[in-house]
Amino acid sequence: MKRTFIIRTIKLFLLAIALCAVLFGVQQILRHKCIYLLDETPETEMWEQFYELDKNSIDMVFVGNSHVYNAVNPAVIYEKSGIKSFDIATSNQDLFTSYYLLKEFMAYQNPSVVVLDTYGIFQTPFTAPEGFENVYYKMAFDDMRLSPRKVEAIIKWHRNSPEISIPERLFPIFEYHSRWEELNTTDFSDEALRSVNLGYAYSFKIADPTGYTGNDPQGAPTDIPALSYEYFEKIKDLCKANNARLVLITTPDVIEDPAKSIRIGLEADSSDILYIDYNEVVNFASTGLDSDAEFRDLSHLNAYGAVKFSEKLIADLKDCGVTDNMAADNSNKRFSKAVNDHYHTLNARSICKIEDFETYLEAIKDQGYLVIMAAKGEAFGALTETDKSLISSMFSEIDLSDSWGRSIIGVIGCGIDHVALDGEVLTYNNTLPNGNGCYVESIGYFAGAEHPETMSVTIKIGQTDYSENEDGLNFVIYDPMTDSVIDSCAFMTGSDDKPVVRSFVPANK
Repeated sequence: MKRTFIIRTIKLFLLAIALCAVLFGVQQILRHKCIYLLDETPETEMWEQFYELDKNSIDMVFVGNSHVYNAVNPAVIYEKSGIKSFDIATSNQDLFTSYYLLKEFMAYQNPSVVVLDTYGIFQTPFTAPEGFENVYYKMAFDDMRLSPRKVEAIIKWHRNSPEISIPERLFPIFEYHSRWEELNTTDFSDEALRSVNLGYAYSFKIADPTGYTGNDPQGAPTDIPALSYEYFEKIKDLCKANNARLVLITTPDVIEDPAKSIRIGLEADSSDILYIDYNEVVNFASTGLDSDAEFRDLSHLNAYGAVKFSEKLIADLKDCGVTDNMAADNSNKRFSKAVNDHYHTLNARSICKIEDFETYLEAIKDQGYLVIMAAKGEAFGALTETDKSLISSMFSEIDLSDSWGRSIIGVIGCGIDHVALDGEVLTYNNTLPNGNGCYVESIGYFAGAEHPETMSVTIKIGQTDYSENEDGLNFVIYDPMTDSVIDSCAFMTGSDDKPVVRSFVPANK
């Protein structure tokens, strides 16, 4: 009898474990995901990358809201200093959120320095613009692993916002169980989470010119909300308990209230905390930022501004002795990959601006892109031997000595290496690693001579034809890192000056 009871107990226990595993797996699929490339918020990918970090491997952590994840690029900081840092920034982050995210961070890492952006200090926790009540907390906490810290945060959240269901926040499947109709390939794959941005979020938008040159502190000091101040004290205590130095910064912000900087300055002085206000005229000038080209909007930097700001920030922290006890680590694989990905991202963004044919070929070669080339009409009439050599070296050493008037298709990258040259119509059909179809058609001069109106080029990825369909060599460039087409153009290579035709506009994240 006792043996039977034990067996039944074990079976029930195993069944419970199996049920939990299934529910967890379904929850991972159904939960809402915050991925910057899709919806301009990076919380899901930030948490995914954070939990993959080696334990106690981070020297410095940056805490704050979107001002931070658009301004501080840890890859730039690592390249310039060898210091390993990470952004635990989330959208509209207040100090309640900062405290619990930092508490979770400290459970896995022992950073020497915590850099807190001051924007959230003046936000009253548990308040939000109408229509966004609790939204930013869900974005910040839903992807945090279940732990005593998460439970504590959710209970505090519930006490201040009773409409929040504790079970739903601990197990988001209860809220998102009806998301079936919204699911897409991103929900079933971690591909979109495999970037190594270290919490940073790239943006290439450019704000309307402002002529901003900084704004010195002025006016009566702004009050810090009482509840926010309570969590500011908790953050200071948490840093002290973990032997981490707290540093305050104000990131560049065209519309920031200069009276707030006075209040932060007084608080920093009374607590012997280093504070750098990058809106002060002298400090802003020292960053070298161009407010007419390097802001994504009035409050956030874009990727180009973030490079300058990150370089200046780590230089200033060094000059102030903040990094004295940090040893440079220039051989970390994860951070080295982050640097490589950083340059890959900047290069990908620059391709759609190149108008010189040879420069273009050099820029797209061996960069990890899927490069699709197809000819229309007299595509080889004015190609130089250098041009032909570059094309040949890119596409399987194809012989272009007798190429005039021929159709050509070249596809290379993403595990594909295909090239064909012929006097007839050429087609190519395949499936890319992301599941999208890839269809290419080329009709050169010989193939379309009898019916010139039929000469065309088609370059489809999925259901979209990206080809410019112009006489010459048409290119479409797909970047598997971002799962997006980053350029489409046609070089009119039948003409000696090989002008480029381009109507393509990249996604403006």
